[in-house]
Amino acid sequence: MDKRENLLQFLDYGGNELFSSLMESDSDRPQALDRMCILLRKAVIFGKLKGRAAAYQYMISKANQMGFIKSKKIHAYRLTAAERERITEKVCKSTGAKYFFKKYGKNVIIYSEPVGSLRFPLS
Repeated sequence: MDKRENLLQFLDYGGNELFSSLMESDSDRPQALDRMCILLRKAVIFGKLKGRAAAYQYMISKANQMGFIKSKKIHAYRLTAAERERITEKVCKSTGAKYFFKKYGKNVIIYSEPVGSLRFPLS
């Protein structure tokens, strides 16, 4: 599986809301993506989160606190295949995203076991 397929699979496991919100907003997208990748990296490395869905729920909560996400309905939004493809192209251009998936992609796969209905509050 190449890096692009890994990223698409990663998006399927719970990152849809975050990436779609960042791509739709008028915020500084590369900077926002870089910051979210850093948050995910720290959370995974320090063992605070286990599973992609849990990691992305954490990131969505942080993104909301930082003002990157404007929509109140992010938890219900799902991407189509075409939208995932478009977002993947943009995400792959982000330096932080490239660095994260190159260096920490294996860690994310290690922590990919299901986490049930674990949710973090979107304050």
